[in-house]
Amino acid sequence: MAANAAAQAVYVPPLAPTATQQVVNSTTSGPRGPVLFLASGNGANVTLPVTLAGTAGYSRQSGFQLIVDASWPGQYGYRPVAFTLKSRKPLVADRRITIEFTAGDWSSPRGKAINAEKQFVFPAGAATASATILVPRFQDWQLATWRVKVDGRSDDFLAIDQLYFSGIGVAQTGLGVMGLGLTPQQQTESTIVLQASASGLGVALTMMDGKELP
Repeated sequence: MAANAAAQAVYVPPLAPTATQQVVNSTTSGPRGPVLFLASGNGANVTLPVTLAGTAGYSRQSGFQLIVDASWPGQYGYRPVAFTLKSRKPLVADRRITIEFTAGDWSSPRGKAINAEKQFVFPAGAATASATILVPRFQDWQLATWRVKVDGRSDDFLAIDQLYFSGIGVAQTGLGVMGLGLTPQQQTESTIVLQASASGLGVALTMMDGKELP
């Protein structure tokens, strides 16, 4: 299944999940071999490339840093996956960006059963640009792959061949609950109930505006 969406260079992410500790994972593969990345937000936020010192770096090819945010409280439907590119300093000219994203379960070829692509422009004068892909999710995601092309050329320093979501803590929830108009006290009570029902694993209450729902 393919999804092609109109470009948007502005993305307002939902509140970050409660687990924010960054870790370096060296077991993921990419077109250049083993890939180091930083994971946070229960593993749903991935940053690369990573320097030998274990800090976020920049691609030696394009000069960009990539942050991928796959956090989402829902289950099936259209899941927003946000791609943010950063540069050390504002660009002197527009750069054309193409994002290719695949996801699926453990088995091949279903590990790449869902395919989505999006193009947008990283404008001159900006140091950060983002785009969100609404990816159709009709099965649990165990594997993910992505490619980033800058002006038509694939940047291997920003690419992932096989990202195992479950290996870095991304929860595969069996249900999603929507609450409308909750008071702060009700939000706290709802979080307690949800965590108790799932033994506290991968459960977080995410607040968002209605227009953020795909």
